[in-house]
Amino acid sequence: MDGKALTVARRHFEPGARAAWHSHDKGQLLLVEEGRMRTQKRGQAIKELGVGESDYTGPAIVHWHGAAPGQALVQINVGFGGETKWLEKVTDAEYNKK
Repeated sequence: MDGKALTVARRHFEPGARAAWHSHDKGQLLLVEEGRMRTQKRGQAIKELGVGESDYTGPAIVHWHGAAPGQALVQINVGFGGETKWLEKVTDAEYNKK
């Protein structure tokens, strides 16, 4: 892997906050540093992750991620290059679906 396209960011989400549906040209790795995360790949069930857990989303897979209800989240995002394509907002119904 060529490291020059690698990006790392630390993000904070308030309880219940989440990103819109989106995809990454070359994929993304998410790691939970504090709190609890919800994440979902389009067409799949929502996953909840706790401290120390991670989730990989492959290239061009539409997904969202954010804090679980009632709990803030600090996550580490690792990107592998390319663009992020932002889509529609995640509805409350989608976010609360188990």
